[in-house]
Amino acid sequence: MVPDGAVEAKIENIKRAGGIVHRCAPTQADREETCVRVQRETGATLVHPYADAHVIAGQGTIVLELVQQAPELDVVITPIGGGGLMSGCAIALKALKPNVRPIGAEPAGADDAFQSLRQGERVTSVVPQTICDGLRATIVLRTLSCCGITVLRSLP
Repeated sequence: MVPDGAVEAKIENIKRAGGIVHRCAPTQADREETCVRVQRETGATLVHPYADAHVIAGQGTIVLELVQQAPELDVVITPIGGGGLMSGCAIALKALKPNVRPIGAEPAGADDAFQSLRQGERVTSVVPQTICDGLRATIVLRTLSCCGITVLRSLP
């Protein structure tokens, strides 16, 4: 699903790679509804872009490369949208470099992970306001449980 307002270059790259672009409103609810509709219409199988365990594990391989190239890391900062990248990196860091601090960053206008961690429960009321369409996803319980991390928000 590509939300309305996505950068045109991203859409063109998807098409150039042979992908089919399915547009939707830039809300979590509309992404999910559109996904269900596309699955029903096409018989497609969903590989969730950030909540699937295999996707999270794959994202963690970034830390493997970082540790090989920069073994003296102090922190690793990753963006948080749905939390898959942050979760994979946090899990891999805990296993490989437990003293390296994972830090998640998200725009102030899409700070559901920050609010969720601060409140101790998943916050779903945030309506993302950011040009970073990849950060408009709402963190899910699976990834929230992996993100025992510091979350930075950008200034408004």
